[in-house]
Amino acid sequence: MEEQKFKLPPYAMVNLESGSYQLIRYLLDMGHRDIYFLSSNREMIPTATRINGYKRAFEEYGLQVDDGKFVDCNAVAFEQAFQMTEELVQSGKNIDAIVAMNDMMALGALRVLMNKGVRIPEEISLAGYDDVIFSNVAAIPLTTVRQDIFRLSRAAVDMLVRMIGGGQGNEHFMIEPDLVVRKSTGRKQTKTP
Repeated sequence: MEEQKFKLPPYAMVNLESGSYQLIRYLLDMGHRDIYFLSSNREMIPTATRINGYKRAFEEYGLQVDDGKFVDCNAVAFEQAFQMTEELVQSGKNIDAIVAMNDMMALGALRVLMNKGVRIPEEISLAGYDDVIFSNVAAIPLTTVRQDIFRLSRAAVDMLVRMIGGGQGNEHFMIEPDLVVRKSTGRKQTKTP
């Protein structure tokens, strides 16, 4: 039987898996192991690729991935992250770090942790994704993954112009994101009895 080859449509996107991998790898390097991920529908590409980055970092560390650490949110929004973080904290589970699908969700988690008197990052490290303006001006500036939206937009427009002009339309442009470390994450503190 002959193998079918599928041709991907043209795209310009950020390497979401790489961004998630960088972030989780950093947290693992800081000694964190109980890293919870506020995710969304795992069948959606943005979620699935970020989870792949999480899993790759754990596997490279020789650590087992616990699917119970993925907290499914109905929406990638402040309110949903607030509610799910509140439930997570009340559950009494060991939590070293919380990573959110985006910075707005991380800000929802931040609000809960601050309301409950959790010291960030001494007790729980917190990180988001996107590097929106609010992440740097939050009460505790958020560690996040920066996506170069200007560069991404420019690549997409250039690609579209070439396609309109009769180009092949088979380009694939992937941008590598950058980890931005701020005050919401730090080395895991050893707990004293």
